[in-house]
Amino acid sequence: MKLTNLTIKDLITPDAKLTFLVGAGCSVDAPSCLPAGKEMMDALIDYTCVESEVPKIKEIKELRFEQLIEILSEKLDPELKIIDFYGLCDKPNLQHFFLAEMMKQGQFVLTTNFDFLIEHALEQSGVPKRQASMYSLFLNVGNLITDDFLPRIKPFLIKLSPNKSLVNLTLKVLVIIF
Repeated sequence: MKLTNLTIKDLITPDAKLTFLVGAGCSVDAPSCLPAGKEMMDALIDYTCVESEVPKIKEIKELRFEQLIEILSEKLDPELKIIDFYGLCDKPNLQHFFLAEMMKQGQFVLTTNFDFLIEHALEQSGVPKRQASMYSLFLNVGNLITDDFLPRIKPFLIKLSPNKSLVNLTLKVLVIIF
C-alpha cells in the first residue's frame, strides 16, 4: 500500500460531496457526555434484571443495544420512554458543531442517534429549524434513499431510527430541514 500526504483539509473542499454517517460515539465527548451503547446497556440490565441474572446477561457478547431495547419495549416499556433520556441533553460537543458546519456547506449527514445534539448545534450556530417530515421506508435493496427522496432545501439532517416494532423491518426516516 502506497502512503500519501493527504490531509482532512484535502478531502473537505468546497466542491466535495460528502456524506457523514454518525452513531452514538459522536455524543460521548464533553460537554454532551451521553452514555455509549455498552454503558447504557449495563445500566439498563442492572436496573431491570434480577440481580442473580445480571452477570450472566452481561456476558452475552452477541446482545446488541437494539435487541435489549426491543426486549425492554416488549416487556416493560412499550412506548420506549427510555429513549427519551437521550433527548434531555442539550449540550452539543465539537463533533456536533463540525457536522452542523458541514451541513451548512451542503454536505449530507445521516444519524442513527436518538439525541438532538446535531439539531442543537445547528440552532446554536444561528440556523433556525423550518420543518420536519417523517417517512417510513421498508428495508429492502430496491428502496434506497435517492435524490428524488431528498428535499431541495439545504441544510437538512436525516435521522435514521428503527421502528418500535423491529418485526416489520421498517425504518423511520426523519428529515429535518433547517
